[in-house]
Amino acid sequence: MTNQINLLAEKATKSRFRRFDFLMKKGRNDDAISIGEEFLEWIMPDNEDEIFYVNYNEMEELYWQKRLLNEKYS
Repeated sequence: MTNQINLLAEKATKSRFRRFDFLMKKGRNDDAISIGEEFLEWIMPDNEDEIFYVNYNEMEELYWQKRLLNEKYS
């Protein structure tokens, strides 16, 4: 019985990760975060922390854009 529960939990986890990745690739960040929050509520019902997601590639691109702008106007 425990093995079956573990397999079901693993299957659900993989499914949510795939859905999260799919939504992020489609640019549906808010929907992806909602999936993460729902999943977190499922695995930790008493948790009150919010999910914070950072796309490091986007963050780096924004950094360089702002840096170039600052250099241009300095």
